Amino acid sequence: MPYHKEGKRLRFLKSEIDTWLKKPEAHFKSIEQIEDEARQYVESKRKPSPFASTFRTQSYSR
Repeated sequence: MPYHKEGKRLRFLKSEIDTWLKKPEAHFKSIEQIEDEARQYVESKRKPSPFASTFRTQSYSR
């Protein structure tokens, strides 16, 4: 949403808001964009399992 910041206040121009509302692609995301953002978020937050490396390197010989 278009706005102008003046100090601690936000100001909006009616003409800019009208133009923005007439362009739905400007403020709605496509399903592909949402899926891509979700995939990037999951990949960036994925942590390696602490058990994956310990079980591979240990030998259980008696």
